[in-house]
Amino acid sequence: MEFHCLWFTTSTEFRIWKKYLDSFPYPLIHKHYKSIKETNLELQWCTTSICFWSEKEYHLTSKVFHDFLRENKKTSLLIIKNVSFALKAFELGVHNCILYDDLHKKFNKVVTSILSYNFKTQNKPLVFRNKLYLPMEPDRPSIHFIEFYELVHLYCMQDNCYVVTVNKTLKN
Repeated sequence: MEFHCLWFTTSTEFRIWKKYLDSFPYPLIHKHYKSIKETNLELQWCTTSICFWSEKEYHLTSKVFHDFLRENKKTSLLIIKNVSFALKAFELGVHNCILYDDLHKKFNKVVTSILSYNFKTQNKPLVFRNKLYLPMEPDRPSIHFIEFYELVHLYCMQDNCYVVTVNKTLKN
């Protein structure tokens, strides 16, 4: 399972800011809004987990995108330079803002917090229920999803964790 990120930012911001998420603990798929046709927005919206907006690009995005976001709420994060612009975010339905000056320090932490909503018991989408989630490779942001009914045994030996399933044994 990966999280799809839709970026309503300038091309430069897109390239720079997504690098802050390189070490993100979950797999991320990044899409820039300029590569999406307005007619294809509804299809993209279904798979999108989070939207990133920049104050700089906000006024340049088409009315179609703004109207669509108002009608179809999606978890969003707005990066702002002017605190007063945060009011515009709340009109849009964006409840998460980061000041541009704090971006380097807080971006990864805020995005993790926003997406962790999906892992709380009462909020879990069906795709996450009744599964064990294991980050198996510390060097890469990958996760194994194991259905509970496939799980046979968990044990630790010599600083390694072993997960025995019906079909295979995984080692972390």
